[in-house]
Amino acid sequence: MDINELWIGDPIMSRKSGKSGTFEGVHAGGKVRLLSNGKIYLIDPKQIVKYEEKAIKSIVQNKRTKYKEVENFGDTIDLHIERLNPTLANSNPVHIVDYQVRKCKSFLDFTIDQRKLSAIIIHGKGTGQLKLEVINLIKSYDEVVSYHEINNGGAQELRLVYY
Repeated sequence: MDINELWIGDPIMSRKSGKSGTFEGVHAGGKVRLLSNGKIYLIDPKQIVKYEEKAIKSIVQNKRTKYKEVENFGDTIDLHIERLNPTLANSNPVHIVDYQVRKCKSFLDFTIDQRKLSAIIIHGKGTGQLKLEVINLIKSYDEVVSYHEINNGGAQELRLVYY
């Protein structure tokens, strides 16, 4: 796209990261200034696309791992392995955590695609490893604007917003 066709305030999106916001001019180094959630990001002009609502949805969906099992995804997911897949209960702990994180990602992708405003992820207390993995995953989603512990630290309650 020719960045000379953009006006300040035009809605733009980075193809690479999926970040969307408004065009805020060109940085001295030639990168595009993208304002998103109150922060300025410098983006390679080749990665910029001027978008309409339809375009942003298809680009973001292509970046997400499609959820394979959505039969019981409501507003809450319980990541205890006994609930998710009891046959894995005696597996290697590393494999179990990997499976739980993948299911959590599928849940978050589903939640966002359904444009839900809140969700709960039950990770349990345990050693805290799964909790750390869940929090790192939550932080990678721009749609999650806040999260906090509930159930005495055994779960995270999320608030989501869509632009």
